Amino acid sequence: MLIDIHTHLVNRNFNVNNCKANFAIKIFLKKLKYTCYESYVNNLIFFINESKLDKAVLVAIENSEICANNEQVLSICKKHPEFLFGVNLNPFDRDIDLKIKNAHKDRAVLVKILPSFQNIDLSHKRCIPFFELLKEYNLPLLVHTGKEYTIKTNNQHLNDPALLESAAKMGVKIICAHCGTRKFLHEKSYFKNWTQLALKYENVYGDLGAMITPVQIFDLKKIIKNPDLKAKVLFATDYPAFPFYFPMKKSINSIIDTYSFFENLGFDDTIYKNAERLLAL
Repeated sequence: MLIDIHTHLVNRNFNVNNCKANFAIKIFLKKLKYTCYESYVNNLIFFINESKLDKAVLVAIENSEICANNEQVLSICKKHPEFLFGVNLNPFDRDIDLKIKNAHKDRAVLVKILPSFQNIDLSHKRCIPFFELLKEYNLPLLVHTGKEYTIKTNNQHLNDPALLESAAKMGVKIICAHCGTRKFLHEKSYFKNWTQLALKYENVYGDLGAMITPVQIFDLKKIIKNPDLKAKVLFATDYPAFPFYFPMKKSINSIIDTYSFFENLGFDDTIYKNAERLLAL
């Protein structure tokens, strides 16, 4: 089964006029010719069905004006077989055990954490019960690593993959979104921290979402040159993100553009098989 491990749904209540302050969102929606929630969903389904992919994980983000929340994402996943449910949870919630239990009942395939936005230090000992629950329900943890650009946030240091060491030691299946990379040279890169974690722990992986940029191309080539790292990455688009690399030819379907670029660069079907295996599908 060919899976995009990391895609997003726009919030049903999102006001397109509010995106003027966010350059990234503005260019994403302009590329999609965004008009409304329904058109966004239909376009994504069309792109998936037009591509060679079988399914895409829709990742929810709670308390975001831009991204759809758990309820909205779950509703779409129940209606459309192309989608798998990626639930967003907070390890510090008092009823986290009930929330994970309910997510499991709703057939969530992974749990997403955006540390800097949710203000979560995943190295804190309070996260240990949460990690134990993830293992109990066999749910992988998808964590944003590297700087967050789309959602306004502070505490960018919380996106350091090194903070996941305790979870890795416990055997939690971890997917570090974007492999800790940066988009601009003047920013701090956590790519080295991700590589150290991924090479040390069998259960730590990285996704390739939104990594086709002039700066991140150098990290992609480092992954390609290291067979051990190449075996630890998963296909992802981070849709509505799209390749932002001028030398490549682009079409209207960013999903096809993305996997075509990765395959031409030297990635093989391992990037899809890893996703299917981690999600136990």
